[in-house]
Amino acid sequence: MRKLIISFVLISALQLAMIRLGDIPTKTSNTPTTYPHLHILALALFTALFLGLAIAIIRKEENGKENHHNLLPKNYRH
Repeated sequence: MRKLIISFVLISALQLAMIRLGDIPTKTSNTPTTYPHLHILALALFTALFLGLAIAIIRKEENGKENHHNLLPKNYRH
């Protein structure tokens, strides 16, 4: 859960930095260098993805089904 939160914060910071860089005009023109709305869309998609993962993990922990052996095929379980 801690890794999930840390990765979400890092990706959000990266996306916000890209948005800010997209708003900086170049020396030759006054138009932004990139399309900030694409970065906002990417940030929204990442937010939805990580929020969905966090909710799924929390529900799994609440149900008491935290069993890492379920990741292995049946014939590999001990």
